[in-house]
Amino acid sequence: MRLLLALLTIGSVLVNVVSAEAAPTAQEIVTQARAKLGVENKLNAVKSLTFEGKSYTVDGKEIAVVQLQYKAPGKRREYGLINGGNIETIKGTDGLEAFEKAVNLSTKEQQVRALGNAEVAVFTDYYYIDMGFFAAPPRGKLTYVGEGKQQGKDCYILDYQYAGGLVLRRYFDKSTSLLIAHEMWSSKTDGSNKVLVVEEGEIVEAGIRFPKRTVIYEQDKDTKEYKRAGYVDYSKIVVNDNIPDSAFAFPMP
Repeated sequence: MRLLLALLTIGSVLVNVVSAEAAPTAQEIVTQARAKLGVENKLNAVKSLTFEGKSYTVDGKEIAVVQLQYKAPGKRREYGLINGGNIETIKGTDGLEAFEKAVNLSTKEQQVRALGNAEVAVFTDYYYIDMGFFAAPPRGKLTYVGEGKQQGKDCYILDYQYAGGLVLRRYFDKSTSLLIAHEMWSSKTDGSNKVLVVEEGEIVEAGIRFPKRTVIYEQDKDTKEYKRAGYVDYSKIVVNDNIPDSAFAFPMP
């Protein structure tokens, strides 16, 4: 009997050891996911990114022509052409100060507003989200949440807490290590402003994989269910484009 109990105990210990080894760490998941985007030296060589495309409503009506630009270190600019091409909107940061600008292209009337430190911090979070290629956030925190389902797929779940307050919950397919979707919210609110972004298709540029489409879902504040709100189709992505620093600078009158 003692021998049987001893064998059972040893078996139980071995099972626990195997189970513990089978659970990946957050960094192991990140490493595998980055490898699916591209080889490490190509990811580390990215110093600027430009995304161009169009955003649409849930029923396919065009909302805006969009352009997102990033440049190291810490620069971000988002451009939109809305209202049938009549209104131009720009938000940007050079990493130190941020602004938003709106121009009526028919009347040439324009408005420029300086944004505060909180907006600069959030813009910086967005910079590290898109330029980090899944890497742990600087001055932030990367946490392994566990396993779950997203879009019908078994996923590993990681939380990225960024210094400016944004929280990103990424869902990586367990079988392929590909990113399926991410949830995003601000840690400085009650969490009722969550959005879910699902990636579809791919564009390969400079040996790096990017999504062809991002589908956006907004969370209902009462039911907590996600409802499809629209999507963005990307037509062009440029890696290491020669973007002038002036594109991110506060606009002069």
